[in-house]
Amino acid sequence: MEGEAAYLPLLEYLMREEKKGFSFSVKMEEKIQRIRLGGIARNGIFLREYREIMKNLEKTGVKAILLKGLSMENLYPDGIRTFCDIDLLVKKEDMGKTGRVLNRLGYAGNVEPRPGAIDIRKTAGYMKKGRIPLMVECHYRLGPCPYMDRITTSSLLRDAREVEIGNRKTLVLSCEDLLIHLALHIFSHIPDPCVISACDIRQLVKYRGVMIDWEVFLSKVERHGLSMPVRYAFQQAEKFFDIPFPGYVGERLASLKKGRKERLIFSLLCSGKSMAVNLGKFSFGLRTVKKIQLIFYMLFPSRRYLLHKYPEASRHIFFSLYLKHVKENALFAFSWIFSHL
Repeated sequence: MEGEAAYLPLLEYLMREEKKGFSFSVKMEEKIQRIRLGGIARNGIFLREYREIMKNLEKTGVKAILLKGLSMENLYPDGIRTFCDIDLLVKKEDMGKTGRVLNRLGYAGNVEPRPGAIDIRKTAGYMKKGRIPLMVECHYRLGPCPYMDRITTSSLLRDAREVEIGNRKTLVLSCEDLLIHLALHIFSHIPDPCVISACDIRQLVKYRGVMIDWEVFLSKVERHGLSMPVRYAFQQAEKFFDIPFPGYVGERLASLKKGRKERLIFSLLCSGKSMAVNLGKFSFGLRTVKKIQLIFYMLFPSRRYLLHKYPEASRHIFFSLYLKHVKENALFAFSWIFSHL
């Protein structure tokens, strides 16, 4: 599956759901079926890998919550919801254990420009090479700045629910926390639409709505000061899909108290004008500070990172490696400050 073609089965599924009687041409239907079968096979590889990872994590006493793609797959028909990695949420103190388990299973940790990058992003990446490269992202906090630390990992683990995925009991976010997580993910992609998370919200509300305690959801949103990003995300999702939110939910979200600064920032973010959107992003002070820290790490990386990035180069021409790195990454680094929150 290459590029946007990988999403054709999802597009067909949603079009059929939203517009009864919709169909593609026979030739396109055949192509979509081939892509979908490939998605089923790929998802199966990730599922088998996930089972092996969890079996080994349990032996070390690490509790992990499965996030995103693999945890959402059961809300769709087979082969519709594809993904490219396995996302896990663990406590910060368990990150080391988790990394060692993954190393034993053949995964190599991503080499960061500087060690502090993990502490800023709150996530560490691992990859196992093969015919199909397998990637694992280990998080110890969820959400974008400035909302990242408002819901603790301990509370997410406490409220997590147990489901069966691939014949293995698995911890996933509670429906209420999952809805908040999906909303914050949409918010983090301003001004891009983040359609996949909007799809996931649609599926969760439409097919698991009876499992959502909306009062608990609204209480968490209010307690953690998340009404603005959640309301924004719901409005974005409803631009694409008819989502059966209870009528009072939108009214309650609109009525929750917001600070004057936050209202101003969101008016900029939602303006649709690139200059105003970028100004809004800069106005989240903590986010901007963290982005600048990461840009500094990208422009002034460690010697180990450069030698890993350019393994064919001689260790005796370190300065030339640095100049090559800056040339390749300077423009990207500075443009990145305007990217996802």
